[in-house]
Amino acid sequence: MFYSHQILARKGPLGVIWLAAHLDKKLRRQQVFQADIPDSVEAILYSTEPRALRLSGQLLLGVARIYSRKVGYLYTDCSDAMFKLKQVRVKHECRAPSKCDGPLRVGARGTPRGGRVAAHNHACAVIR
Repeated sequence: MFYSHQILARKGPLGVIWLAAHLDKKLRRQQVFQADIPDSVEAILYSTEPRALRLSGQLLLGVARIYSRKVGYLYTDCSDAMFKLKQVRVKHECRAPSKCDGPLRVGARGTPRGGRVAAHNHACAVIR
């Protein structure tokens, strides 16, 4: 064989990469985030022992799948954060009430009190 069983063991340096190549659905989120992509690629490319070309290809496929899952998790987290930011209600109070039609305050149902939005052309404070 052109590889050591210790390298591909589940607790070995390339075990998670091999699992990602062959058993992609069984990887947990924690295992995906623990995998270090640059170190894994260096271990695959600059190995001191001979390795079959097929095994190197499978390991690189595992690296690509882990990278894809990391990007997917990042996209999901960013989408959730953007959704939560859009849901935040901002109270807007005017610093100089004599210059505008009145303070803009959000009512209990999410609509401005008084049914209209005041036109603000000067500096106002935003309170979160």
